[in-house]
Amino acid sequence: MNRVGVLLILVSLTLLLFSGCDEETMAVDRTGIEVRCSNCLTFGVYVFIDDDPIGEVSSEETGFFELPSGSYDLYAYSNAESHTTNLYYCWHQTVTVSDGNVTGVVLACTDDNLCE
Repeated sequence: MNRVGVLLILVSLTLLLFSGCDEETMAVDRTGIEVRCSNCLTFGVYVFIDDDPIGEVSSEETGFFELPSGSYDLYAYSNAESHTTNLYYCWHQTVTVSDGNVTGVVLACTDDNLCE
């Protein structure tokens, strides 16, 4: 009788291990912003949301910041000066984040985005 009980437990555990969860239930929707730079030299970019620093990204890579859904005031500036004007790049815009979605933010290095 004990052997039958042990066998049933082993079979149950094996079925649980191999059935697992399907991939759809394992996926988690990210909510936030994805920040990337366009036409920039290599430098760091300080990112602020509603006047609070949330991190730094490289102008060469995309950075993700998790945020709850809502509307935010985004401000960012480079940690290096433009080699031709000795001014910094800075960006200011309103960003809206929807639940379960990633909002893309592109920071373009153009003359319109130079500031002191």
